[in-house]
Amino acid sequence: MLGKITKWLVVPLAGLFFLWIAGAYFTVAGIEQPHYDVVGKRDGYELRRYGPMLMAETDMPTLVGMDRGRGFQVLAGYIFGGNTSRESIAMTAPVVMGAVKPAGTAEKIAMTAPVVMSAGDGTPGTMRFVMPSRFKSLAELPRPNDTRVRLVEVPARTVAVSSFSWFATGPRVVEQSAALANALARDKVTTASPPSLASYNPPFTPPFMQRHEIMVEVK
Repeated sequence: MLGKITKWLVVPLAGLFFLWIAGAYFTVAGIEQPHYDVVGKRDGYELRRYGPMLMAETDMPTLVGMDRGRGFQVLAGYIFGGNTSRESIAMTAPVVMGAVKPAGTAEKIAMTAPVVMSAGDGTPGTMRFVMPSRFKSLAELPRPNDTRVRLVEVPARTVAVSSFSWFATGPRVVEQSAALANALARDKVTTASPPSLASYNPPFTPPFMQRHEIMVEVK
């Protein structure tokens, strides 16, 4: 009897677990990511060369969870039609969070990845969505209706990147950023920016499937 009860519990739970994994996988499958070339690999990180890219960004009071969510909502509003042409822009990956920088007909803009944030959890920062590569200049992007959204062009750059999985909590981001900083100092690599956090998956993704990266621009 006990074996039957266990079976009745295990089979449905295994099915739900499989659906959770499959849903997380197919949510990001096919999402555009910025192209880069790996120009070197070192102990603890790799060096990537990214070309120029267009981004939509907004400020966040802090980089803690609730403010991350609000920043995401502001930018999502822009790409899901909150712009002068009511254009829906496809989401890309990652979403990027970084340090604060100085300051018609319905069409959709695709989502990309990642989302990017700066390391740390209690200081002001920015969140950025990378715009799909079909947009070649700022002039081609629809203007945001929300004044909290800015459109910026990021020049080509070389970045040092370290990757990690599971949750990107404040302490973990700080820990991973420090590890990358130590590795760069060890190799006498000169940095040109504070660390940023790039996240490639939605929050409901199983933690062992989550992909995060610490990025630092280098000279």
